[in-house]
Amino acid sequence: NEFVAYTKLTSDPAYADLSPRSQLIATYSLCGFANIGSLGTQIGVLSQIAPGRSGDVSRLAVSALITGAISTFTSASIAGLLVTDQSTYLSKAVNATAAA
Repeated sequence: NEFVAYTKLTSDPAYADLSPRSQLIATYSLCGFANIGSLGTQIGVLSQIAPGRSGDVSRLAVSALITGAISTFTSASIAGLLVTDQSTYLSKAVNATAAA
């Protein structure tokens, strides 16, 4: 799941040479709606809410997963376009916290 991916992104030497911008884009990509583990939860909950429509829920769950992935990757792409120098945003947040 995404928790394993976050841990690998921050501690695995294979990802140590990623630029801060690449890490930002990867973080946005990970924190989205395309979670395969949530697919079963979604099907189970919606099938309990509308038991007569469980077949429809099961058929639409995969397209909802794909749509969530597209939405998440679009957000990551926009974040990558807007944030070109992540260190300026981090230094402002650190300075604001220190001043408070």
